[in-house]
Amino acid sequence: LRLLGHIPEEVQSRTDWTCADMDAVLQIPSADHRAGAGGSAANAALETIHLALTGYASIGVTDGASASPSLESRDEWLCESLKTLSKWTEGCKAITLSQLHETLSATPTTSPPNDINNRVPPSLLTQLLSLLSAQSHQKQWSTALHAQNSLIHSSRALAAAISNTGDYGTSSRRAAASLLLSSLPPPVEFLRHPLSLSQSQHWEDAIVALSDLAATLAREEMDDVATCRMVGSTDLVELL
Repeated sequence: LRLLGHIPEEVQSRTDWTCADMDAVLQIPSADHRAGAGGSAANAALETIHLALTGYASIGVTDGASASPSLESRDEWLCESLKTLSKWTEGCKAITLSQLHETLSATPTTSPPNDINNRVPPSLLTQLLSLLSAQSHQKQWSTALHAQNSLIHSSRALAAAISNTGDYGTSSRRAAASLLLSSLPPPVEFLRHPLSLSQSQHWEDAIVALSDLAATLAREEMDDVATCRMVGSTDLVELL
């Protein structure tokens, strides 16, 4: 994951390339046969990160406690996955909100039909949404630093994807934006709960990241938010 995260950083460090050159490199056609036609390096990176987050969520579900890694190791895995995702969404303009909403694992399962591991994993957007809502309060964190970092990296990754507006005006983006806005009111409390928690814990970096995410969502979806055409629009205005 760390190596994967260095790729967009290395591309962005090239002073002899234009922004178009950088995007072209990060969208080089993928040699992965699972990506199929139109697959790119960015798509392959997203799938790898998605598998890492899905694997994190399933640790300990079917394994015995003795085989499970420590809680701190799991949290480190989660934060590293989110950090890598934020580097890719910030570095590659092709990674949009729609793409996060549609990213599902392409890895075939060999589990029995009734096995828990045979279930379709949630999309990257849904995974980020759960980390930035009241649901994250139910998780036991090994350290406060891991809890704070998960909010920072999740917020940065999502804010960058929202800012990448190559999908603007599409039905898939509208569906993704609607999901986020409708999750603001209780019981999900997207943004509301983590912001309240960060304020109570004086996590200034998390407060900044969450506030930037809220402002980005309002700015990029201004037409629907300003007219309150989507459920949750009023909640976002109140939050700001």
